[in-house]
Amino acid sequence: MIIVAIVDKYIVHNVHDDYEDGTFEWFDTSELRVEEPIELAGKRFRVNHGDVQPPGSPWREVGTKLHLEIANVFNDRLNTSSNIELFSTGIRIIQDSPGECHETP
Repeated sequence: MIIVAIVDKYIVHNVHDDYEDGTFEWFDTSELRVEEPIELAGKRFRVNHGDVQPPGSPWREVGTKLHLEIANVFNDRLNTSSNIELFSTGIRIIQDSPGECHETP
């Protein structure tokens, strides 16, 4: 699925995960708002990143318009859920608002 979304917020260390072996991990999060397709317009979702996004990354830049390719396994969540969290491993940036192409790191 291809969607167009606007970055509303980037949150450092937003999600914390504890593992059975005693280790833990933090995930940064981008909060986005869908513009297209029209049937999903206004829907908000969060993308948790396994890697910290560097300064200047389109994931961090509030107001950036992203054209995203979303893995098919996420389609049901986008269409039916109101509290949507996805992992960046299933999302690829096709294009951001300045017209530059980016791949997710």
